[in-house]
Amino acid sequence: MSTSAMDAGAALGTLAGVEGLNTNLNLNGDASPRVRPRVGEWAPADVPSTRSKRHQRVWTIVATTAIVIVVVAFGTFAYFTLRGF
Repeated sequence: MSTSAMDAGAALGTLAGVEGLNTNLNLNGDASPRVRPRVGEWAPADVPSTRSKRHQRVWTIVATTAIVIVVVAFGTFAYFTLRGF
């Protein structure tokens, strides 16, 4: 942190001059307008809820685990079949 930013914050008597302390609330940033969520009256419209994202995360883990189990089981079956056990 530069000393000029610290001096500016101390001179104002606030933390406004401290770099990195205040965040930019524009969460869209440089995103294309096509990928930005539409903003409704109180919140973004057509954006998945936290609950649905949590459920999707759990289902993804379950599906990935099931796929790995099936691939390993088939690999084991193929190995033992080719080895003649």
